[in-house]
Amino acid sequence: MLQQVTNALEDDPALRPFRAAITPLQADGTKLESIPTASVDAVGSNFGLSIIIDRTPAWTAARRVLKDDGLLIVTAWADKSSNLIWFDRVTDMCNASESDGEPLNYPSLVAASDRERVLKELQAAGFRQVKSYCTTHTVVFDDLKTLAQANMDNPFGAKFLERLTKKQIEATLMNLMEEGILKNIYSEEGSAATTTSGDVVDDLSPTLIPITAFTIVARK
Repeated sequence: MLQQVTNALEDDPALRPFRAAITPLQADGTKLESIPTASVDAVGSNFGLSIIIDRTPAWTAARRVLKDDGLLIVTAWADKSSNLIWFDRVTDMCNASESDGEPLNYPSLVAASDRERVLKELQAAGFRQVKSYCTTHTVVFDDLKTLAQANMDNPFGAKFLERLTKKQIEATLMNLMEEGILKNIYSEEGSAATTTSGDVVDDLSPTLIPITAFTIVARK
């Protein structure tokens, strides 16, 4: 991972001028143990906290490494965002299956957030001037099938594959995506369908899907 970051810094013309001033580090996101106390001006997390169940240690670590008046910038999925609603439905399927194990929690309750939750968490961790902005973005995806596969290939989707087949999840995700896409000139009649055998057919048209998130800023 560190090598990938280093390569990106060296290969990107926009970042290359700053390469000498950047030192890639690897650390547990809830501890930041490799970063000295009060040593950085800003800490940012781009949806990284969505995979951390207990976020309190992460907020505490971020505040520790920030200098006085340092800035925290975080993005987090909103609990009503399309991508989390999809996986809430998949969770229902998993819990209804005959697989062993405890029932899975809804991603919208674990991985997501809402305005009041974020404000209370950061204020309890000692941050001040906490502000939370809700934003909705219409994201263009090349095709639904690629998007469904990407969701299953990341660590977030691994637990679902322990209880359902890849084919089941893919068909469910694509049907849910089809329900939520914004119609456009490429998808007048939709872009995906499921055959009687459960196979998903995608015409590989560009797709517009609204995604809702929060941008949170706070000062130490």
